[in-house]
Amino acid sequence: LKQSYDDRCVRPERAMAHVRRIRGVFKVFLACYSWVALAGEVVVNCGYFKEPAGHLWTYGVDAHSWTDSETNTTYRFRFWPQTSGGGAAKKLDNGELDFAHLGSWPYSTASSKGLRAKMIYVIHSKDMSQMLVSRHGVNSPQELVGKRVAYIEGSTAHLMLVHLMEQVGLTPEDLEVKPMPCEEQMIAWDRGEIDAGFMWGSCMRYLQESPWCSAPDPTSPRYRDCAADGKGKVGYDLFTAGMSRRWGKETWNALAV
Repeated sequence: LKQSYDDRCVRPERAMAHVRRIRGVFKVFLACYSWVALAGEVVVNCGYFKEPAGHLWTYGVDAHSWTDSETNTTYRFRFWPQTSGGGAAKKLDNGELDFAHLGSWPYSTASSKGLRAKMIYVIHSKDMSQMLVSRHGVNSPQELVGKRVAYIEGSTAHLMLVHLMEQVGLTPEDLEVKPMPCEEQMIAWDRGEIDAGFMWGSCMRYLQESPWCSAPDPTSPRYRDCAADGKGKVGYDLFTAGMSRRWGKETWNALAV
């Protein structure tokens, strides 16, 4: 767990092989898509997440455009950052997005409800790219009892939190779990109003690298005294997606169209 997230995620040789595979997938997709397009220009709206693997697949389409030499159709790619996989699935279903990067659980949940989209590529199995980061003093799952834990509702992080609780014999009543967007988690972390957050990308790294309870706000309705064993210390990597996989609940990111 001490090895940095970025070192694990971005290996040049693996990244380039990944880009080459995605470029092939995109060309097959667009070749099938082009039957509805006349020679000219087509705008393709893409949903992605602000994390290394979330950006990586965009390089597979050269990030801006691709021209089909047979039909002389140029595809212009517009990339829209997403805040949750459930939200990305809804936008795929209503046509706001043509394809999107989203987690396995939001995709499977939406598919079971009739999502009009198909998975075409698995970007990566999650390992260190999502994790439950806690304050010091909460160094084991059992120490979550009575603590405040934040997560993104309907996300793969939500699924893994539920799985963790099942594995260690905890129930929702044993702790205070609260759905909370990324930005709110960071504010709550600074104020000491949550004890742990299950996140990914820049928000996850914020919890890992920022001192807990650095800016308590006595006017906040969730204000409480900061625990001395955690105050001023950066986050602790309590539970990772890789651990969840080894415990029998694997999650991954995929491209869906």
